[in-house]
Amino acid sequence: MFKKGFTLTEILVTLAIIGVISALTLPGLINNYQEKVFVAQLERVYNEVSKAVSQLMTDESVDDLTESFLVDDPKAFLTKYFNVSYFCGDGDSNSSDPNCFASSYRSLDKSDSSAPVIGDSDVCAYLSTNASICIDPMDVKAYNDDGTFSHSYSDVIVDVNGLEPPNIEGRDLFTFDIYDNGDIREAYDLAAAVAESDLDDYGDRCGGNSTGYGVGCFTKIMNNNWKMDY
Repeated sequence: MFKKGFTLTEILVTLAIIGVISALTLPGLINNYQEKVFVAQLERVYNEVSKAVSQLMTDESVDDLTESFLVDDPKAFLTKYFNVSYFCGDGDSNSSDPNCFASSYRSLDKSDSSAPVIGDSDVCAYLSTNASICIDPMDVKAYNDDGTFSHSYSDVIVDVNGLEPPNIEGRDLFTFDIYDNGDIREAYDLAAAVAESDLDDYGDRCGGNSTGYGVGCFTKIMNNNWKMDY
């Protein structure tokens, strides 16, 4: 007795269904995978910076980074504690240095794009981990008349995969700060003495078309156990 096989029409219909399902699910799977890669790269850079700051404080025997060479020589900090492939500039095509950053970055909602603004005193490097990083000198601690002070910090800008796409703020471009007491947290455009409770809500700024360097996204990812869910 012969067994009935599939007809050509049935096979074509099945293939068409598989194709539709793949077309609907594959982009989501790829996007999810990319997000995990970006987060893993961001966490790796964060751990590198944390380790370097801790080692600097140990080597210099200080508990205040304003007493270290991070105040006047961030290049020495990068040279000593990071595996630097080469030092470079920002995304300025007129620069004679090789670029660390793309010439422009899109906002999370892709409605806007802007060129990275790297300060004249910032030192930028391309690391062996394929991440780009810029660090500016830490401000000297300024005391008020009553003896109080505001914490000093160094701004850090990171593109977790260098010049590679997608070049989107909050996807592969982030910012955070190194504080004088060794803390690493985000407080861009906020007072240096910002309250911890305010920082917990800081991730709300992640999104839209006006974050700038992915402001708030570093905090949002950390507060979500290193997951990118936006």
